[in-house]
Amino acid sequence: MTEDDVFSLRPQRPGVRSRGWTKFGELSPDLSPLPSPIPLQQQQTVVAHHLGFAKDSSPDVLSSSPLLTHRPPPGPPQSRVSGDWHDESRLLRRDEDAEQSHNEEVAAMPMSQNIVVELPCSTLNKPKSLYMGFVPPARRAKESEAVATLLDIVTQDHSDDFVEFHLTDFTVYINNALYPGELRPLQHLATRQSSDRFYFDGILCRGTTRFFVERVPFRELPIGNYTISEHTVGDQIWIRSELNAGKEIYYKLGKPAVEYARFFGPFLWIADLTKHVLDYCEHLHAKKRRVVLHDFRECFGDFVSSMHQKSPVFQKWFRAHGSTDFRAAIVANVDFIWKEAVGLPRVGRKLTSWHPFWREVKGDRYQPMKTKQTVYSDTTQVSEEDTSSENTANRETIKTGAPGNIAPTIVTPYIYNLFSHMGFDVIMKPMSPHKQLAQDQLAQAQVTGHLRMATVHGADQQKGGHDFVKYIKPGDVISTPPDAEGTGTKWKRETSKHHGSDYVWYGLVQEVHVRSAHRSFDVIWMYQPRETPCGLMKYPWASELFLSDSCTCETTRVDARDVLATHSTAWCGTSEDCSDASRGGAEFFVRQTYLQEEHCWISFKENHLVCKHRQEGVNASRKYQKGDTVLAKVEQPYLQAFVVEATYREGGKRWARVRRLLRRRDRDTSRTFPPNELLWSDQLIEIDPKRIVRTCVVRAFHGADEIPAPYSYNGTGDVFFLTRREKTGGAIETIEHPRSLSFRQGFDPTTSPASMRLRGLDLFCGGGNFGRGLEDGGGIQMRWANDISSSAVHTYMANTEPGVCTPYLGSIDDLLEKALRGDADVPRPGEIQFISGGSPCQGFSRLTTAKSQATLKQWKNRSLVASFASFIDFYKPQFGLLENVPSMVQGENKRENCFFSQLVCSIVGLGYQVRIIYADAWSFGAPQLRSRVFLNFAAPGVRMPRPPTPSHSHPSDVRMGKLGKMSNGQPIGERVHVLTPFKFVSAIEAAGDLPHIQDGKADFCVGFPDHRLSLGITAKGQSQMRLIPFHPYGMRFDKTYFGYEENGRRFPGIMTISDRDSHFPNPKELRMQPGSKGWGRVHPHDLFRTVVTACNPTDTRTGVVNHWQQQRPLTILEARRAQGFADHEVILGKPHQQWHIVGNSVARQAAMAFGLAIREAWFGTLYDEGNTNGLATDPLHNLTIGGDFGIESDSSKSMEGQTNDLHLEAPPETYSTPATSVGESADELSTHNNGHNRKRRRTTTLVQLYSKRPLHSMG
Repeated sequence: MTEDDVFSLRPQRPGVRSRGWTKFGELSPDLSPLPSPIPLQQQQTVVAHHLGFAKDSSPDVLSSSPLLTHRPPPGPPQSRVSGDWHDESRLLRRDEDAEQSHNEEVAAMPMSQNIVVELPCSTLNKPKSLYMGFVPPARRAKESEAVATLLDIVTQDHSDDFVEFHLTDFTVYINNALYPGELRPLQHLATRQSSDRFYFDGILCRGTTRFFVERVPFRELPIGNYTISEHTVGDQIWIRSELNAGKEIYYKLGKPAVEYARFFGPFLWIADLTKHVLDYCEHLHAKKRRVVLHDFRECFGDFVSSMHQKSPVFQKWFRAHGSTDFRAAIVANVDFIWKEAVGLPRVGRKLTSWHPFWREVKGDRYQPMKTKQTVYSDTTQVSEEDTSSENTANRETIKTGAPGNIAPTIVTPYIYNLFSHMGFDVIMKPMSPHKQLAQDQLAQAQVTGHLRMATVHGADQQKGGHDFVKYIKPGDVISTPPDAEGTGTKWKRETSKHHGSDYVWYGLVQEVHVRSAHRSFDVIWMYQPRETPCGLMKYPWASELFLSDSCTCETTRVDARDVLATHSTAWCGTSEDCSDASRGGAEFFVRQTYLQEEHCWISFKENHLVCKHRQEGVNASRKYQKGDTVLAKVEQPYLQAFVVEATYREGGKRWARVRRLLRRRDRDTSRTFPPNELLWSDQLIEIDPKRIVRTCVVRAFHGADEIPAPYSYNGTGDVFFLTRREKTGGAIETIEHPRSLSFRQGFDPTTSPASMRLRGLDLFCGGGNFGRGLEDGGGIQMRWANDISSSAVHTYMANTEPGVCTPYLGSIDDLLEKALRGDADVPRPGEIQFISGGSPCQGFSRLTTAKSQATLKQWKNRSLVASFASFIDFYKPQFGLLENVPSMVQGENKRENCFFSQLVCSIVGLGYQVRIIYADAWSFGAPQLRSRVFLNFAAPGVRMPRPPTPSHSHPSDVRMGKLGKMSNGQPIGERVHVLTPFKFVSAIEAAGDLPHIQDGKADFCVGFPDHRLSLGITAKGQSQMRLIPFHPYGMRFDKTYFGYEENGRRFPGIMTISDRDSHFPNPKELRMQPGSKGWGRVHPHDLFRTVVTACNPTDTRTGVVNHWQQQRPLTILEARRAQGFADHEVILGKPHQQWHIVGNSVARQAAMAFGLAIREAWFGTLYDEGNTNGLATDPLHNLTIGGDFGIESDSSKSMEGQTNDLHLEAPPETYSTPATSVGESADELSTHNNGHNRKRRRTTTLVQLYSKRPLHSMG
């Protein structure tokens, strides 16, 4: 044996070429022969790899290896490997500080000290017999020879019905072109594609006679003890080989070979699970009761525990799972359980047809609403040109499509009119609501405040024969030419096919200044739709203007010589108030105020007629009361929680006395505690009030209470909880009476009546991560859900309480058509109060290739935005939220074809308040690099939700991005830096506690059912992965081959040309070029990359999916953790379908943060207002912080002022919502909770950027 043979990393198979990843590699036309023997070495020389890469790695390369440590070994105890479910230990989470401490310890270790190499469990994924140098543990024999000899030993009076030989030291494997000689778990037999034939090696024996047999094919695996009187399957597992087919000769399984232990251990647990499931089903079948999936959440565990509670073997099996909820474990192994159920004598087939849970798990319970006749071909290509003829070309191309599988997009006439120019009008089908629904729609419009009484003010006059300027008074609307280039303005004159070249600025006169008979005007600027995020797209009402929060108080006034005309305006009006000027109709109408810094429309109120600089009390200070919980910047890098106790003045300086709320994880080292768990303390400190940043939500619970959402979200939304207090001496004790603590407690989600929550419709619901996150905010209950994916709908329903939500499986077009027809099985207008949706992003995503973007399928995906808008038009809900990828917002060069802006036009055109939010998942605690644009909208009669405040820090290596561009050059949305109470959550912090599963080939981890791969990794894929080093963290193919730069230093590549050419694709492919993300490893101390709908380790854009310290891609459970799925929730479908559901979801933490904001808007508070505990509102106990908003007007500018005499004749009604039912109006509530909806105009920078005119000299 040569040295090269000893260190060979792959089997020696002359003439046989390894294949790549299952989903990407080429399939061989026929099965390959069994592999020849290969060197008796592990396929990965782990130690050699680590030592080899150390010279080009960071100092922690050697020390952080799981294999190389010094005595005593630091760090967490050994993790439970999936192959041994008897080991109940868990891998404890390691943070950066602990790892850094360990690295420093190793770096300082004298070279003379001993180094202990801790070898892990076997990492072989092929039998030992396939390696060169293998010595069989017994005499080698063919199966037929061994069986014949063993049969001769059987005594002549043997009376059993069958012959049984023992099989020990065995391995089980598969043999085909993609996976030659690869070990396989027994639960895969006949349950996976191309897995109906397995092979085994092992020792056949009877008494002292032993033979080693190899490459024995088999298809049958009988299992016994399927009866409720037995506690376990135990050793009642046999193999019947193909040689013995039809004969009663079986091989009873004993102890597996070392390399197969990690496969056989989980299978034994699965075998017992299967036994208990079938016993449970048979027991309830006898009682004429059907089993549903929900029964396995708790009832099943209670039943088997009661039946086998005295069995130590059962108790060990039960504890290994770690939960009473067995749904995910059943889903992961349903094919094996089904196979065993069908194989049972007599009752087996009754069990599979009688109990409906099989249909739930397999995705057959909920049936599609109906099948529409398809009219367009999916293969049709749609032209994309940046010309005015683009849409015509698109329509002509679509019309030529042959009948295929693309159904028309159902829309309302209003939406059709707005989106018909987008190029897919031929696949849109306008449909009006049935006449019987008109009364419901009118009633809902009244409830939501869409119907308001207008007040017309002003007259239409233009420059002409008389001097009309001297008659202009406050309250009039005037027009003026826009500032020309060279004046410092950022605004551009932009035109499109929807907006002509006639362009003027409009303003509401606040004050008239007269000096030496010359007039000038202070105005509040009024925006046209093109000057907002509506952009250059089609707006439904040419006569609508938006009042704004931008004024001339800090910029140049409007000179009388620049006034072009005055304009009559219908305040709180609609387009109908401008229909007939001869009958008193107005030229324009106003119903919304546009907040230009926040990119938000809010319902117009009378107090908006005066800018913030002139309103009395505009500089009123932000006040905190005694008992308020706040976040302040004190000592530490992150915000800390306090309770306000009092304020006082001393020597002219204001001080705040606050109670410190300690982080429990910093004070109690007995175990790991949630980052948002606090300790009540007796520590009172005094701080400068300017250090207080904002309020937070804190609630006290009993120590034995299960912490509910949103308090269980690790701090998302600035939400904390406490169950303990720290005494003066440092001792920690339980809070016996949480309600007795004197502070303003957060709301109790367990006491919020479901009847008061918004009734929600979850469109494009997917697996429910978006909807459940919104529900966890405490203000919404999803009552209806729709998705076209069967596995997604079944997943959604598997995680809802029975009887709460009605699912609609099928196209959103089918659901809308049924609703417009007034079908009885769908909700009517007035029933739905909230609509959410994340329409398919593939039509907008940059990950979709240009060729795919041009297909009719992607045009169909884009058209579903119009379908979502049609639901809003039809149902008129109180609130709603849409999510999509940022690339839905077009840049400067494609603003005339921006689907997002057209959607904004349609919703604002309906009179809705709208807020655009550019949000990052990591800002709310998700450990993922995922950014999305959200469109939050609210009806005119309710309070507009504030934008959720980031609770977790911004990673230093992620740039502060911007979204889109408006006509003033400013972005539609952008990231902003804010102080936070928590650091962002890294990948290792989110998933570092999961057990080590090596290459994932065992395909099941007891206690963590979804900790498995979503795709198969072939031999070639494994060899590619092994060539990408673990250290330094975050390595990829391009870094390994071409080299990389770090901290200004250049590190050369370490992969040889030979390795590249032997293991990787053609070097000319894009994924092999510098900058490619292919074959990338996740950096454990950074965020996970965006989880997409498929795990593609070789993809040039999404390939950073390989584990940082294990030779495998990420598991489904790790992807779930990245997206915020709760571990106890179940995801249905095959592994690749489960990953698809996860990748299609909205990050749960982000959804919950939006849910909190909606809850606050609907209920009016996030606090338990019924729990005042006698807290006084005495001004002596109020904390006041100076001037939160605005700058006082310079009174010297007004030489001869006139006041605004415009008043609304009919003030807006106060609509009945939980937020306003106590007598507060929606407008009064808008300044509650730190005034998040007001504008801050302190610096000249903001004025310079957003004001229509540059800042004039204030001197």
